Order: sequence, then structure tokens, then C-alpha cells
Amino acid sequence: MPRARKNGKPRLNFAEAIEEICRRTGLPANAVFQSLWTYNEIIKECMLNQVEVVLGNIGVFTYQFFVKRDNVKHRNPGTGETVYKNYPAHYRMNFRQTPSWKKEMKEETAKLFDENGKEKET
Repeated sequence: MPRARKNGKPRLNFAEAIEEICRRTGLPANAVFQSLWTYNEIIKECMLNQVEVVLGNIGVFTYQFFVKRDNVKHRNPGTGETVYKNYPAHYRMNFRQTPSWKKEMKEETAKLFDENGKEKET
């Protein structure tokens, strides 16, 4: 299914997801693109308005608040120079898996390894 790679790991990009949905459902690519793009926009709007988004039985897109911090001390290990940096108050999006999805993924990925913990050859 995914052909794109980043850091040696398979990655499903937006275009490949559209192709796969079209192949599995028989829907036209334009309709699938519009649906996925709209869903992305809805998630973005919800995050900007601090609304959690439940993604089926997979998990929840949620957000985390970070308070404003002034004069945070950092050190450059190469030069030993001390730098102070200010961070504004902000929200960051998080994804939290449901326990059932996490358990299912753990069981399915365990099948990829032998009893010694080494990855099986495919």
C-alpha cells in the first residue's frame, strides 16, 4: 500500500490514501479528495477552537496547553554559551489512542517478531 518512505519507514501520504480509498470503495477520486480535505479542515477548526475530535475507535485528537515562559535558560553544549529564550502561551495538538486500539495494534505487531524478539523476514 504505502510507497513513500521517510527515514527508511513506509509512509502513506495523502495522494496514496486517496488512491487506496478509491480502489477499495469504487468512489471517484475527486469525491474522496473533497471528503478527506474537508475532514482535515474540520479537525483543524476544532483544534483551533479547543474541541476534541474522536476518530472512530482509533483515538482522540486533543490539545495540550503550555503556559507562557520567559527567560528560559539554555546552554549550547558546543560553545558553552548561555542563551535565554521566551516562549508564548500556546496549545499543541496531541493524539491519544483508545485502549482497545492500542491493544489490537500491540497484538498485531507482535506477530511480526519471532520468539527471540527478532523481526521475521518477509
